[in-house]
Amino acid sequence: MSVWCLGSSTVPTGKLFAIGFISTGGGMLFGYDMGIVSGAIDQLQSHFNLTCTQQEMVVSFLLLGAFLGSLIGGCFIDRFGRKISIIFASLLFSIGAVILAASQTYVALLLGRLVLGFAMALSAVSECVYVSEVSPANIRGQLVSLNEFGITVGILFSYFIGLAFANNTAGWRYMFGLSGIGGILVLVTMLFLPKSPRFLILCNKRLEAKKALASLRRYSNISTCTDEFFTIEKNLPPTNSSCISVSQCSKRLIFPIVVGAGLTVFQQSTGEPNILFYASTILKQLGFEGDTAADLGSIALGVSKVVATVFCLLFIDRWGRKKFLLAGCITIALCVFGITIIASTSKISGQNLCISTNVSTLNATEIFSENQQSKKWISLILLVLVVAAYSCSFGPVTWVILGEIFPTHLRGRLFALVTSLNWATNLVISSTFLEFAKAGNGLAGPFAASTVFGLLSLLFVYFVIPETKGRSLEEVQLLMNKGIHTYVKSKCCCCNTQSEPLLPLVNSDA
Repeated sequence: MSVWCLGSSTVPTGKLFAIGFISTGGGMLFGYDMGIVSGAIDQLQSHFNLTCTQQEMVVSFLLLGAFLGSLIGGCFIDRFGRKISIIFASLLFSIGAVILAASQTYVALLLGRLVLGFAMALSAVSECVYVSEVSPANIRGQLVSLNEFGITVGILFSYFIGLAFANNTAGWRYMFGLSGIGGILVLVTMLFLPKSPRFLILCNKRLEAKKALASLRRYSNISTCTDEFFTIEKNLPPTNSSCISVSQCSKRLIFPIVVGAGLTVFQQSTGEPNILFYASTILKQLGFEGDTAADLGSIALGVSKVVATVFCLLFIDRWGRKKFLLAGCITIALCVFGITIIASTSKISGQNLCISTNVSTLNATEIFSENQQSKKWISLILLVLVVAAYSCSFGPVTWVILGEIFPTHLRGRLFALVTSLNWATNLVISSTFLEFAKAGNGLAGPFAASTVFGLLSLLFVYFVIPETKGRSLEEVQLLMNKGIHTYVKSKCCCCNTQSEPLLPLVNSDA
């Protein structure tokens, strides 16, 4: 009977697939809590009489919590392990949901969003690290991408929930409270999953690591996983991860940190996150009348996100990470430029963006009726394409690459470090989006900025991002150790970056 071993193309066991699906269930919580604010923001504005700045704070405190979670979560993950971190994040999801659902004041609302943000950051890092470390190289991209698939399903579900409670003045309490149930389910499920073998090796728990590895690969006994076990072990430091500082190998970390930081910053600056957070507001400004019409438009965005993520999930390990990123950058830049042109030529005012009435809707409708009603539908199509392109590129691929490029003993901390840049960028952009639109020519200003970042991201991906498709984590480390100068120079000289396997591939028959 053929069993999977390092580098083999044999399909892994059903249990490993189950781990990929179940352990990334936090992705659904992540996506739901990201998307639900779009449907709840108008009700919150009416209930708490929120100003424009206060609405931005409701959105941004989630990101502030995520930023703090990224800074603290990395050390937590490397100290206590990936599995414990996922369980703790799931508990925080439930606590944050209860605080939000029971909120009686604006301050309580911000506190609940802060707790949820911390949970989102911790779960995002720990889940991607965990799945990367337990997955075989030949399908690692697919398994890690399941996290993004969960996020997209969660976002779509949040839009349906927003539509269901759109006409209920207290509907926002139900919207926020539902995520607490998901947190409990993920927590209970994770109790029955194995720990990461790589983390156990770092903790000098060799026997437990072998048992976990044998369980993940469905070996008949722990002695049959010797080849893979020793390949992993010889590429890890001999001491516990908590005793190793980043400065000890700083030169080798420059390349992966630049790759990770660039991906996370461009992921947030290309415009898609603002479309997600302010979907209902943007659609009203583009001429879609009423809450129901805007919510239906949001659902269209959510459906496109799910479909595109599934497409990426199916082909990321066949076509590679870089091709998806390049195609996504080009599509996003073209589409946000198109939205910029429509918004600027239609002269949509941004002065009523923060008012939960039909004033902004009527203004937008009058403008479009005088010009072309078709512009709002073209705008919706362009928004759908932006979301779809993002979900085929920066959405899943960023997390796949981040889970691959850092050394195991520092993976949690470095993953969290670059992720903190992700949340910091998102915080700045999302907390200024409405004011930026109000101060300028409506939506044209923010989308023009996204166009510039889209073009810059294209250059960054082409010249800096390496292809990691089909490589083991140990092979990726050897690639990273060559340094950014060597890689960028090879791209400028039009050299082929695809090299032969850096480690021998071992096959085993039993």
